[in-house]
Amino acid sequence: MQLPEEILRQIFCHIDSHDVDQKFRLSQVCSQWRTVAIGQRLLWNRLRIMTPLDGQRLPLILERSGSAALDVELLWVYRHKEPMLTPEERKLAATQLAGCLKWLRRLFIDIGRAEPKVSSALMAKGLSFPNLEDLEVQSSLSRTQKFDLSLSAPQLQRLVLYEMGKVDWQSLLAKSLTHLSLIQCWNAELTLLDTILQQCPELRALTLRQFPFASEFPGLKIPAVQLVPHLRFLDLRADAVDLSTTLRTGFRGLPLDELTTEMYNGFVDDETKQLISDVLDVQAMESLYSLQSIDDQEIVIRDRTDRAARMKVWNEDGHWSWPDIWEELAAQHGGRHSMKKFRIRSHDWNVLAGAFNACPPLADSIEIHIDLNSDDIIDQYDFEYDDTPVSELEKAEKGLRYMRCSTLRKIVFADHEHWSGNSSCSRVEVVIQLLKAVQTASATVEVCLTDAGLRWDTDSDDELCDTIGNVLMRDERYILCHHCRTVLEDAGLTGMTSFFKLSQTFWI
Repeated sequence: MQLPEEILRQIFCHIDSHDVDQKFRLSQVCSQWRTVAIGQRLLWNRLRIMTPLDGQRLPLILERSGSAALDVELLWVYRHKEPMLTPEERKLAATQLAGCLKWLRRLFIDIGRAEPKVSSALMAKGLSFPNLEDLEVQSSLSRTQKFDLSLSAPQLQRLVLYEMGKVDWQSLLAKSLTHLSLIQCWNAELTLLDTILQQCPELRALTLRQFPFASEFPGLKIPAVQLVPHLRFLDLRADAVDLSTTLRTGFRGLPLDELTTEMYNGFVDDETKQLISDVLDVQAMESLYSLQSIDDQEIVIRDRTDRAARMKVWNEDGHWSWPDIWEELAAQHGGRHSMKKFRIRSHDWNVLAGAFNACPPLADSIEIHIDLNSDDIIDQYDFEYDDTPVSELEKAEKGLRYMRCSTLRKIVFADHEHWSGNSSCSRVEVVIQLLKAVQTASATVEVCLTDAGLRWDTDSDDELCDTIGNVLMRDERYILCHHCRTVLEDAGLTGMTSFFKLSQTFWI
């Protein structure tokens, strides 16, 4: 019995689109599968060369792809239990692909793991890629690079370069570029920004990351809004002072959806305060709404329109200080009266609680979102090593501070993918412990547990509902949020919701 050809095509869609070996295995199932596979050019035009066998099959793949646009990845990396290509095999593969330049639409190549001459056929000076739209080249500045990247790709839309040496920007920065990412490239300093903005008027996203050391950058000559009016995502890494200069001279008046800045450390000194001010000014974030901690080295600030300012710390030993960040946003940028949403990890509880104790938020209907990433919420030294002493009145228990928020409306708990590796007790125990450490003037506080991962700690729906009830009934202030009620009803647990106190208001 033969499967309909349309069914076979759907089956073929479920393989790794770039895995050469999987394509050949499909084509060898039977004569029908082989006929359908060989006749489907778009099955063969995406390929990843990693092993000697991949390299040997390359001519046949190119033949079967016909005139279809090629999407090629040359990784030159080890695959489990399979040999790597020798330098000669890599060079042969690059040479064969060099004969198909007019068909290449996407090319990803890692030249950091191989001698430059191995890829010279594809990276040779003066080559022209008439239809290339996506180019990504990874290298390593720790390796000697004996060539200049100088090629022509007039249709290029996305360009990503990582730790490249000499690059001919005049030829490579095509007018058609919409996405450009230059990470630690040898001659891609802030001074290159003027060239980028003038040569790439269609840019939508720009990433320029260098080592964040002072360079006394004088600023941009022409504001970006005049050169790249469609730019919506900007990601810059540099010294804090240079970042401020860049933003003030180049990016005011440009309606960015997201701005990312990365500086050396997270000390909230005068330079950092100025950078925060310039970031918020460029983003025109007059009414701050939310503050989120991604990790120790990354925070995200959003306004009511969901426009985002993402600020990172480059130094691995550095981190943001929540109290200092919150104090600056609260005192200097109106955050104390406007910010209504705070998102932290569970082990950041004491840090945010300390920040709120020093400078209480005053906005109405505040939400606190907590990612349950660990049960490590207790300071084992009971704050003995804190710079500012913590009084006993501030402690819910030894090593755990009260979260004081007079206008708290809602607490949302969310599961975290790394929980099982970092914790020895259940999520339920952590949730209960944190809810006991809340102090608020609000008569009721909604609790959202839908995405808290409590199902991982229970064996049945009955046990899940008992668990939720156990969480809520410990304090009459807490009520299950409308979102949780809807989820329970949709899951067919309508009867069980009657055991809980449910919110009667649909909060938006």
